[in-house]
Parts: sequence; structure tokens; C-alpha cells
Amino acid sequence: MRTHSIFRLAGVSLLTAPLSAQAIVLRPHATFDVSAAALGAFGDVSIEKLHERLWVADGAPGGRIHEFSMGSGNLLSTLDPAAIPGLDQGPEALAITNGIVNPPMDVFSPLGESVGGRISHFGNFVADYGDGHAALGADFDASGDLWLATGVIPGGGVLLKRLNPATGNVLHSIGLVGVTARAVDIAFDPVTDACHVLLENGELAQVNIQNGIVVESVSLVDLLPPVTRGGFDFDRTGEFLWFAIGNTPATSTSVTILRRDFDLLNCSGLSPGNCPCGVPSAPGHGCPNSVHASGALLDSSGVPNRAIDTLRWTATALPPNTTALLFQGTTFPAGGATTFGDGRLCVSGSVIRLGTVVATNGSATWPRPGDPPLSVSGQIPSSGIPVRYYQVWYRNAHPTFCTPATFNLTNSQRLTWL
Repeated sequence: MRTHSIFRLAGVSLLTAPLSAQAIVLRPHATFDVSAAALGAFGDVSIEKLHERLWVADGAPGGRIHEFSMGSGNLLSTLDPAAIPGLDQGPEALAITNGIVNPPMDVFSPLGESVGGRISHFGNFVADYGDGHAALGADFDASGDLWLATGVIPGGGVLLKRLNPATGNVLHSIGLVGVTARAVDIAFDPVTDACHVLLENGELAQVNIQNGIVVESVSLVDLLPPVTRGGFDFDRTGEFLWFAIGNTPATSTSVTILRRDFDLLNCSGLSPGNCPCGVPSAPGHGCPNSVHASGALLDSSGVPNRAIDTLRWTATALPPNTTALLFQGTTFPAGGATTFGDGRLCVSGSVIRLGTVVATNGSATWPRPGDPPLSVSGQIPSSGIPVRYYQVWYRNAHPTFCTPATFNLTNSQRLTWL
């Protein structure tokens, strides 16, 4: 996927949910320009999982559904959902069938009318559901079941409904326990198949669809425009979440992309007195080195999915042309981090060396082209929910810096494999 203009927010810290295999940790990533569609208001957004294609619904009266290339940003096509009999007030909920070429889409228009149905990938009428079900959001789970987040009254809570996509009949419904905010959209995580509901108060709630209990929730109010109308969806890897939020033509010109982190900071050199020189690092970094007073930073990208492993680790703010070794451990030291060279050692247990890289312009990345996936080189077991700790050792030989040691360490990160 191409890099778009960065979504900049001053003073925003990363969001973290309680540690679990399904925890959502999000940070600003980019924006995606959809101004070519000239939307009146965002209705919903849905990503076609087999192709890099984004579908954006215009929820304004007479609104249409627009297809964009996620690679080029080009507007590819425009469909008129009025092919569904009676639908003319704009689609508020949109779901794309998973796993097939040129998939059909399910469309619901509950504001100003109550209409729902299915159209083909080319905009042809397929099925009339006869009811909008008060749906403001829709998505398919991994089993192919169609789910709706319903409730059009602000502050009126959320009712989830599972529909038969062939007939539109409601097969199952359940309310969210203890939730009074209205739902804006629903989406299923392609990594875990967990259900997530975006609420009008800016909360993203993970929901147990068997009992309606909110498993965990994070606030996105510092990362998104005010949540009024619109929707969201996961990309096919589960690393990026795309949010279309806006209720006027002026606020419905771009989609906000948030990147999902799967690691959690385990240890850094921030606290005074913890680094050998008694000087703290920048937040989240390792201890200062002779080139960067902030200290070197280890961060991940990709998805630590043992079935489709795209995880990458990158260390930055290293001395130029230094050698850097990424290593993995099974535990955090029982007695806490210990002084090691010019840094702090934060990884212990069964330790595996994952590869040595010569830094380029102070940056090093693992795995390198041709290397096995990190789940393979790290001998991650195929069962259970294994937790591992990662840190980078690097050479830093400078005769007047800190201790006589010739090496230092980055921060360490804790990661749960899926």
C-alpha cells in the first residue's frame, strides 16, 4: 500500500488496552483522500478483502457507493444503491461478502426510510430484505455470517443482529450490556475474528457476540474526528484500520488510517538513575548512546500471526554503520532490568539470537530479505498464546562516552503471538 499524507496530532500518546491476545493498540498512520467522490456525508466504509479496493458509501439523500484503489487512490467505479427497491435516502450500512471475486454487497438505509437489500459488485439488484433494521453498520464474520450494529437513536444503546444474507431474516439478536451510546459501525478482526463496535462516544469496543458483554474498550477521541456518522473496517491483514467519519461535505473528504501495534513496551531507559550514566532516554527508547541522546528505539510493524507471519522489527537511532543483534527471550528478568554495557538488559529466559545486521544510516530491520519469518527463526510454538520479549544489542565504541563498555541496548518490547 502506498504512503499517504501523514495524519498528524500533536501530543497524542499511544492507546493501549488491557494486555490480551486481542488487545487493540492504535497510533496515527495516514489519511486517504476520497474527495473525488464528492460525498455529502459518510455512510459506511468497507474493504474488499481479496483485492486492495476500498468501498465508501455516501449516506446523504441520493448518495451512492464509490470504489477506490487502495494502491493508487484512484476512483474506480460508482454504484447506485437505488437498484434496491425504495432505497433513495443514502446507504448508512455496507458489508462486502468475503472470499470471492467481484463480491456482492449488502446495503441498509435506516435514516429517513427503512430499506435494505443486496446488490451485485456491478450494482445490479440481487435481493430485497424489506427492512433497514435500524442498521448503522454491517460486516461479515469469518464464517460468512452477516452482522448488523443497529440503533438510530442517539444515546439509545446497541442491538447486534445476525441476518440470513439470502433472505434478510434475523437469525439472532443481542444487546450490548451496559452500553448506552449508539453504534456507528461494526467490523470483525481478520486476525482473531473478534467483533468490534465503534460507538458514537468515540469508543472502540470489543464485544462477545454470545452474551453482549464488552470485553475491552479503547477511546479514539484523540485519534479521530468527532464520531457522528460514518464507519470503519480492518484491512485484510488486520494491521490497519480505516475510519470514515463525517456528516457534511466538508468533513467527508478523507478517510483516517490508524496502524495497529501488537507489541507493548516492556523496558526503557527513561527513569533517571536506571541507565549507567544516570541520564534518562527519550520515552520508550533505550539508554542514550554516543550519537543519539534519545537512545535507540526498537519498534515492530506487520502482524505476528503464526499462520501468515508479516512481523518486522526495526531499530532506529543507532550509531551509523554499527552491527546490531536482535534477540528474543521468554521472560523478563526476575529481579528487573540489569545494567549491561551502556544500557539495560531487559530480556531473559530461553534466549534466541535472531540475526545480526549492519545498520544503514542508523537503522536496522529484521528479518532481512531471504531470511525466514521471525516465527520460524524464533521457534514460536504452533499452539497456545506464546509471549516473547525482544531487544537489540549494538556496538557503540566511543572512548569518552559513559562507561568503558563498547556496546549498548535498545528498549525491549513484549509481544503476544497469535
